[in-house]
Amino acid sequence: MCPIPDGVDPCVMGTTIQKALESAGHVRRYDQISITAFGNNLIQKKDVTRKLYSTGKISLMHGTEYQTQLLIWSERTRPPATMMIIDSHERLGVGWLASTLSNLEDKGYTILLAYPQCDGIAKPLPRSFSKQWYWQDLVSDEQKTITSLDLKEDCYERNIVFCSLCYFESQTFEDLPTHLKTEGHAYSEYNHSCDDSVDWLNLANLHLGRSEEWDLRAAQDFFIRLSFKYGNNPDPVDLINQNKELDILAARKLLTHLREKYGLKLGHLLTYCFEDLSEEE
Repeated sequence: MCPIPDGVDPCVMGTTIQKALESAGHVRRYDQISITAFGNNLIQKKDVTRKLYSTGKISLMHGTEYQTQLLIWSERTRPPATMMIIDSHERLGVGWLASTLSNLEDKGYTILLAYPQCDGIAKPLPRSFSKQWYWQDLVSDEQKTITSLDLKEDCYERNIVFCSLCYFESQTFEDLPTHLKTEGHAYSEYNHSCDDSVDWLNLANLHLGRSEEWDLRAAQDFFIRLSFKYGNNPDPVDLINQNKELDILAARKLLTHLREKYGLKLGHLLTYCFEDLSEEE
């Protein structure tokens, strides 16, 4: 979410961050760390992101918001542990992200922040975290101390490319831009961009017919939502909005569309969601 400062070699970014953490006393020299570059435009500057990834020190994750990833990380990593976030001062100081970071620090995590130095005086963050840097200063100061041994040292977890919308994962950089061009990913982007008021069990909202991959992803999402709606622990809103006959009709129409247009027979999905049905498609 925070661009690399102008004139900085992307190939040394992993080592630069590692050195900053060492200098501040938050990790021992050459301790293993994991670094992830997160954003929804990583491929727009493909040469830069390829260099970031080529060092083996930084993973790439495509997505629009990373707060959920922070919570996933905290579930997998018990305190005491250290997390460093590099983002704009504005984003770090407001909304859910600010409250998430505050809650994590209250639970015993060490929260480190870095953000660009903006024109004028930036408003203070809601609370004082363990350590804060200006992003440009951190990069320029630590690059002066990097040695050839630092660049060769292998103290990083296995890096990957990952799409947080589709849960796609690979160790090959070129697989990410390839994935982002697929119809399945296009459906995930469309789905994510819509607000919570969209009824995903209304076939008109699925825009079926665009491609087989799109329609399969839409159908998969449709039946997952259907199984949650009629599962053992449905959401209270789903209980209010249950209309089994209409939902079965929509499901049958979707299965008929897949069979007639693509020759796909997925009738078992209907009986999976409605176990009391005696007949199969």
